[in-house]
Amino acid sequence: MIEIKEKAQFEKAIAKAQAVKPKTHIIEAGRVYSVESSQGDEYQVTFFKLNGVPAFTCTCKAHTGSAAPKVCYHAVAAWSQHRVVKAVHKAAEASPEPFPIPVATCRFCKTPSTVDSTGLCNSCAESELFS
Repeated sequence: MIEIKEKAQFEKAIAKAQAVKPKTHIIEAGRVYSVESSQGDEYQVTFFKLNGVPAFTCTCKAHTGSAAPKVCYHAVAAWSQHRVVKAVHKAAEASPEPFPIPVATCRFCKTPSTVDSTGLCNSCAESELFS
C-alpha cells in the first residue's frame, strides 16, 4: 500500500508509463482497475482512502514482493484512468439535463420523433396505413 502524497513519488513511474502505454481496463469504476504490463501480464490496482489520504495497492512484484513497496507504472496508468472516470462523473453530476437522446424523423409524416426499426413514429406505426 502506498499513500499518494506528492507527484515526486511518481516521476520514474510516469516516464515508464508514457513509454510503455499500458492498456487499462475498469473493473469497478472509481476503485479497481486492471492494467496490462508490457509483457502481457495483468495486474490489479485498487484505490482507497486511508485516514483521508488517497492510497493504492497493486498486485505486481514491486508491491507484493517488496518490504517497501514502490510506485509502479501500473498504478500510474490506473490513476490516469481513475482521474478520467472521476472527471466524467463530476461533469455528469454538474449537468442540469441528462445527455440528449438522438431524435430521428419519421419517414412517413416527417415529424422529428423517436422511431421504430421501420423508421416510423408511434402514430404512423399504429395507423391503419401500415398495418
